[in-house]
Amino acid sequence: MIASIASTHEVLDLCERHRIYPEVELIPVQELNRAFEALSGSNDAGVRFVLDLAGSLTEEAFSTCVAPPPVLQDHTADV
Repeated sequence: MIASIASTHEVLDLCERHRIYPEVELIPVQELNRAFEALSGSNDAGVRFVLDLAGSLTEEAFSTCVAPPPVLQDHTADV
C-alpha cells in the first residue's frame, strides 16, 4: 500500500517524537553487490543500506570492483 504525503509525514513525525530510527549500514561502493543480494532475499533484519560515495567512490575503486554480478532471487512468481 502506498500512503499519501500527509500520511508519510505523520509516520515520520511519530518516529521522530518516539526516537524510532531505522537500522542503517554504511557500506563502500565495492560492497554494492552484497547489498543487492541481501535486499533480493527476505531482508528479515530490516537493514537499510547507504552507499558511502564520498568515502569510497574513487578512481582506485574502479580497479577494485571486479566482483561478478550479484545473484538475485527470482521474484517473478510473486507478481
